[in-house]
Amino acid sequence: MGRNVATWWRWIVRPWRSAGLITALIASFALPAFMAASADVFLVGASDSITRQVLDDHPTGLDVTVTATGRLEATAVSALDAALRDQLGRGGRLGAPVRSVYADLSLAVPSPDGEAPPEVIIGSAARFVARDGAIGALEVVDGDRTVEGLWISERLSTRLDLAAGSLVAVGAGDSVPISGVYADLWDGARDPYWEDVPAVFVPTFSTVFGGPLFEAIFVPESLLLDLGVDGLVRLDSDLVDRPETYDELVGHARRMRGVERSFTQSADVAGAIASFSGAGGPVPVVATDVDDLRFEIEAVIVDLEQPIATAAIGGIVLGLIVTAAGAAFAVRKRETEVRLLRADGDAAWRFASRALLQFSAPAAVGGVLGVVAASAVVLIPGQSGARAVDGGAVDVGAIAVTVAVGLVLAATITAFAATRVLHTRRAAVATLRPAWLLPVVGVAAAAWVQVGSGGDADEIDPLVIAFPLIGLIAGVGLVVLAVSRLMRRVHRTGGTLPPALFLAWRRITSADSGAVLMSAAMGIALGLIVFSTSLVDSLDTATDAKATTVVGGVTQVRVNRPFNGPTPEDSTVVLAQRTRLTVGGEPVNVLAIDPETYAAAVSWHPAFGSSAAALVDALATPVDADVAAVAVGRFTVPADGGLGTSSVMSYVVVDDIAAAPLTPRVFPTLVVDADQVVDAARRDHEANRPADVDAADWAAGFRSPLALSRPILVSQLDATTVTTFLTSNGADISEVLTLSDHTDLVGNRAARWTFGYLGLLAAIAGLAAAGTLFFYLSEQRAKRQLSMVMAERMGLRRGSAAVAAVVEVLGIVAVAFAAGTLTGVVLASRIFDRFEPEPRLVPDTGLDPPWILVVAVGAAATVVVVSAALVNDAVSRRRSYAEVLRGT
Repeated sequence: MGRNVATWWRWIVRPWRSAGLITALIASFALPAFMAASADVFLVGASDSITRQVLDDHPTGLDVTVTATGRLEATAVSALDAALRDQLGRGGRLGAPVRSVYADLSLAVPSPDGEAPPEVIIGSAARFVARDGAIGALEVVDGDRTVEGLWISERLSTRLDLAAGSLVAVGAGDSVPISGVYADLWDGARDPYWEDVPAVFVPTFSTVFGGPLFEAIFVPESLLLDLGVDGLVRLDSDLVDRPETYDELVGHARRMRGVERSFTQSADVAGAIASFSGAGGPVPVVATDVDDLRFEIEAVIVDLEQPIATAAIGGIVLGLIVTAAGAAFAVRKRETEVRLLRADGDAAWRFASRALLQFSAPAAVGGVLGVVAASAVVLIPGQSGARAVDGGAVDVGAIAVTVAVGLVLAATITAFAATRVLHTRRAAVATLRPAWLLPVVGVAAAAWVQVGSGGDADEIDPLVIAFPLIGLIAGVGLVVLAVSRLMRRVHRTGGTLPPALFLAWRRITSADSGAVLMSAAMGIALGLIVFSTSLVDSLDTATDAKATTVVGGVTQVRVNRPFNGPTPEDSTVVLAQRTRLTVGGEPVNVLAIDPETYAAAVSWHPAFGSSAAALVDALATPVDADVAAVAVGRFTVPADGGLGTSSVMSYVVVDDIAAAPLTPRVFPTLVVDADQVVDAARRDHEANRPADVDAADWAAGFRSPLALSRPILVSQLDATTVTTFLTSNGADISEVLTLSDHTDLVGNRAARWTFGYLGLLAAIAGLAAAGTLFFYLSEQRAKRQLSMVMAERMGLRRGSAAVAAVVEVLGIVAVAFAAGTLTGVVLASRIFDRFEPEPRLVPDTGLDPPWILVVAVGAAATVVVVSAALVNDAVSRRRSYAEVLRGT
């Protein structure tokens, strides 16, 4: 009994006496814990980064407005104001509310005797507004600011013939003076105060109605409250403390919903509302974009969750492979002791139970280190302002499960490896690796089929999400297993090689399961790196192409009315129109361009398969039709036909291109010369002139078939320069788009983050696998010293031995590189179309793998691994080192 306890105790404490062994064990358990923790940390960090960027795009989206309707009396308004301010102030993120009181009323002429009711002035309906600073920001045309009364616009004064000092009545109230007249707020320069005032208080001139949408009369609040009329109280509160994390945004949204609930749940607030609006009156309305912004952010986060979780599972699997290798390394390190215990009759369960106790402490330490490392180093890829996330975001239960699985796996590997140290039948060993690899290969094949199938991108099968991991494990596993079997078969060859290469060859071909496992882990890690790098590069290419397709240049501006004015330099106007290939036929989009400015003003991405200059040259091709056209995209377009504009106009397709700026994604598109279209239409119009109609009069009635087109100005200038130029020349513009905004959409960034995160995990896993391999090789000193002694007797020098060690490591790494890199490229090319962010480019941009890395990997693998096999045919004619080192 005492002997057994001593044996168990010695087995448990022995690793702590070897720095290399305990370091390798702790690292092997820390890696899967790190992978499990990193998913939570990364998702929280990504959520916070997305939150900040969305809020940057909507700087006023979290401002809050509360509007209540009721009787405008001083006591009720004050009570309501105090109750609402208290509720808005509890969150701590909003500034002091600004109160506005307003009502839509009419002016009346008081009776001379003061007894008859006032006579309403027809057309005098206006919005009476009381707001701090409003009267002081008016440009006075006539009047006295010291007189407490009404301030009316210059237009209203002229239209109603009311001058400063006139007495008017408001509703049925007493007479009040008109304090003064202010300059129309929509005409010329005005005080900056009005730029920050809500639009409901600032009249805007309407070209449709030939006047302001409403007239505003500004009054002191005390005067408006004395009238005792029905109106509205509005509190505008700006955000002063912006949420920096997603949780803070959710908390702010919850607080805003709490404000709304207080209208009915808080006795004080409900009482103040009732005294203002009356019993059963309308509840105040809270207006803010916080929920819309939260839903927008949540949509992106939901899209990230499954890929990140899948990437984390892949990282955990890689980590567990390293854990298994660490356990095998521990058995190899203590092979002599294992042999003695095995010879003494110890069963596999004893080795497993000892391993559970032995590895418990390293597993606990490794788990803690993994969580700490994840909290410290996992940041959002490509985000300069990213910062580490609090470890409180980590799911401790998931970490515990991961560590427990690693512990059980390590115990199982220990039991299996310990039972093989004396004797194992060759057939059992030969069938063991295919036994676990075949199911993985089967699942990978199913995933391959699933990825290639069609389907809604929003309903991607989980098998597709897991495809990179499954495919890499299957592909790298098959390659490494095949190379391992090949190396074992040629283990006794290589006698004609130089001593250094021969020794390296012997070591590589005799590599045990630990080295093979490490090579597979590195191969999977490197494959994930190549996979993620290829996809990130390809997504960037696709994003740039799509942004160019949508915007066309640096800036795109829609012009709402026909535009005949000047355009800025490096700009062009594209006339977009939807028509039909023939009358009653299929819909088609027509982009009518000006060749003289189009080539200089439009950005052209290589993915389009042509250039702006080439497009212009193609349109200049003479054709036996009204216009020459260029077909765009993957849709089928007849080579010749008729455009169903106001009159049928024939066209001939002279070229076709992959895509073009401003190309819609749904319908076929034809690019034509706008001047050709107009000239052909003029000829057709003239051909239809009746004989008794004057040519000049008939020509004056011509209407271009492009008159109803949507003018879109595309420019290489920045948005501010373009919009300033257009508005100063009287253009009515809207929908200002910029290239940078579309390139940097949150959805595109999220897709890059996901694959960047996958590459980060793969890089860390690869480094951990390489580190474990280093420890593994360094701990084989005793066995290698015996080999070196025998080799030195045959003339091998120390320098050659060092070269042999380097070549050995490079050979194992080269196999991993070759297997992982090539598998990663194949998988990336297979999966890119399914994960390409919307909108899909027409056609798809394809894959952009790091070919330099692939070529370097292929060269290294060829030199280190294949070259030795090429000389096998000359081995058997002479005495070889293999015969001397047989059995080592």
